[in-house]
Parts: sequence; structure tokens; C-alpha cells
Amino acid sequence: MTKMTMLRLQRVHYMPKELEPGILYVSEEFDVAGHICACGCGNEVMTPLGPTEWSFAESSDGPSLTPSIGNWQLPCKSHYWISGGKIEWS
Repeated sequence: MTKMTMLRLQRVHYMPKELEPGILYVSEEFDVAGHICACGCGNEVMTPLGPTEWSFAESSDGPSLTPSIGNWQLPCKSHYWISGGKIEWS
């Protein structure tokens, strides 16, 4: 299990059936972002986008999601931020 340090953005209309590690998939049409957990456990993490959910932003450094990702329902219990494409561990 290798922790990720970066995520790159891939805009999609529909989420792919299989997500690849290291990619933050964003479907603005369906207001959802998805990625493989940054801890390396292999679980898919889906985050709804919207005013009362997560916010997505893109800069020249990379994608950001706020607030943090807390995978409390997964066995890994990972907690991290995605900021400018970088994974910042809590």
C-alpha cells in the first residue's frame, strides 16, 4: 500500500467503470468527483459537488476539493486534503 502524493485532473461526463490511482475524475454535469483513496487501499471515493457538499476548483497547480476527505466508513479511515493537486495528510 503506497500513499499518493499527487492527483491530476481528468474531466469526464460519466465516471469510468474503473478508476485509476492518481487521477481526480470530475463530472461537473453530474456534480460529482471520484478518485481512488490516496492511502493506497484501492477503495473508490466519490464526493458530491455542490453548495452544501464539496467544492471543486482548478488552478495551474492542479485540482482542489474542499473540505477535506475523511474516509471514516472505509477500513483505512484516511483523512486528507486535495489542494493544488497535492495530497496533504491530516
